[in-house]
Amino acid sequence: GWVVAILASILAAQIATVARGQSQTWDEAYHILAGYRYWQAEDLGINSEHPPLVKLLATVPLLFMQFVPPHAPAGSGKQEGFVDARQFLYSNDAGRILLSCRLAAALFALLLAFLVFEAGARMFDPAVGILALVLVVFEPNIVAHGSLVDTEHAGGDEPCEHGVLWLNPIVALQVEDENRSHQVDQCIDYTGRDQFAAQAVAWNLGFKPLHDGSGKIRM
Repeated sequence: GWVVAILASILAAQIATVARGQSQTWDEAYHILAGYRYWQAEDLGINSEHPPLVKLLATVPLLFMQFVPPHAPAGSGKQEGFVDARQFLYSNDAGRILLSCRLAAALFALLLAFLVFEAGARMFDPAVGILALVLVVFEPNIVAHGSLVDTEHAGGDEPCEHGVLWLNPIVALQVEDENRSHQVDQCIDYTGRDQFAAQAVAWNLGFKPLHDGSGKIRM
C-alpha cells in the first residue's frame, strides 16, 4: 500500500509541476469556456463536438472563484468560441484559472494510474501491478498531458490512440472477474467506440457482458 501511495504522490507532483509551468495550449481556453458555460447556462451547444465530462470536471473550481464572466452567446460557433475563450481567460487571472482547471482535470490521470495498478494486481499479482504503475508514473506522455484541459486523454475523440483506452483497465478488471482467459481487444472500430464505452460502464454497474464468440464484445 505504501509503495502505491508513494508512486501516486510522485505522479501527482510531476503533473502539478507541469501544470504550473506550461503556457496555455491551443484549445484549453475554449474547453474551459465551454465547461463553464455548461455549468452556468447548461449550454451544450458550445464546443459540442467533444464529450462534456472532462470539461465539466475541469471547470468545477471556477464555480468557487470570482472573475469577469465570459461573453459567449448561446450555441457559439467554433471560431467565435475561440475568440471569446481567449478574451475570457486573459481578462481574468489566466494563471490561476489554468492551474485550477488543470489540477481538476489531472484526476483522470491519477484514476488511470490506479486502474492500471489494480488491473495488473488482480490479473497477475501485486508485483505486476506495481511494475505497471511505475510505467504509468514515469510515462512522459501522461506526465506532460495528464493535466491539460483537453479531451484526448480522458474523454476522447480518437478511439484507439486516446479516446476510450483509459477504460481498458476497467474492462480488464471485469473480464478478470468473469473469465481469466478472456481477452479484450485494445483497439476497436471507430463506429464501435460508444458501444464499447457503454458496455464497459455497464459491466461495472453489475451487468453481465455478452460475447459473440469471436472475442469481441456485443451489446
